[in-house]
Amino acid sequence: MPKKTELSHVQERAIEALLCCDTLEEVAKTAGCGARTLYTWLKAPEFRDRLRQAQNEALRGSIRHLGRGAELAARVLIGIASDEGAPLGPRVQACKTLLDCGMRWLESQGLEERLASLEKKLFGEVSKDAT
Repeated sequence: MPKKTELSHVQERAIEALLCCDTLEEVAKTAGCGARTLYTWLKAPEFRDRLRQAQNEALRGSIRHLGRGAELAARVLIGIASDEGAPLGPRVQACKTLLDCGMRWLESQGLEERLASLEKKLFGEVSKDAT
């Protein structure tokens, strides 16, 4: 994981606000800085790097949360698809969704394997953390 750049407390608050506020004016007010200051920070590479890191951390958290719901979603779809008393339309849609998800997963696995093979040929052994 990349090292966090030292930013001021106000800059850190601005980054937190950038993750949840709708406008830059709202971000500036929430962080306790002026809008012009915020615009200046957004041009600074170290601020942008830290913002990108915070955005990635937030996205990874969301993806972990979605992953926990995937098992439930799969059970529900399987339940609908296998319920012989359910109307045919929802059963067909559940089957289609399950098959589509399975195919996309297989395709992504194949692409991942092909990419790893190409990286190995180009760069030698690549660690899992680098991909």
